[in-house]
Amino acid sequence: MAFDTHASVKKLQEAGFTAQQAEAQVELLLTIVEGNLATKQDLKETEGRTEIRLKELDAKIELVRRDLKEMESRTEIRLKEMESRTEIRLKELDAKIELVRRDLKAMESRSDHKFELVHQKIELARRDTIIWLGGIVVAGFAVMAAMTGVVIAFVAL
Repeated sequence: MAFDTHASVKKLQEAGFTAQQAEAQVELLLTIVEGNLATKQDLKETEGRTEIRLKELDAKIELVRRDLKEMESRTEIRLKEMESRTEIRLKELDAKIELVRRDLKAMESRSDHKFELVHQKIELARRDTIIWLGGIVVAGFAVMAAMTGVVIAFVAL
């Protein structure tokens, strides 16, 4: 943007400024304008730097995306490995559980057999006790019969 200093000084003088005041005002204004306004060249340079920076950022974003995809792939592989190890471990545990079940069934079978043996022994002891008690009763009757015979013989005397 072009700034016409001569025309500005002339307008200020027409407004009542002295030549010295008008020149000082225009010089001050020119310093402010030149220091704060960007030229087309400034804008092009800034745009160029911005484009370069945006391309750098795009490249970094692409690197981050690639890293994320690699990380995702590694994570999927690790998860599949963990899943595989877990499946193997679960199968091992299932096999152990099955062995424990078999052991429990064998123990139950042995316990049933032992209970049957105890039951048989109790039945034999019961039978023997009944026979023994029957023998005692018979012996008691025999003693009573003998005593009755003794009493009869004694009375007959």
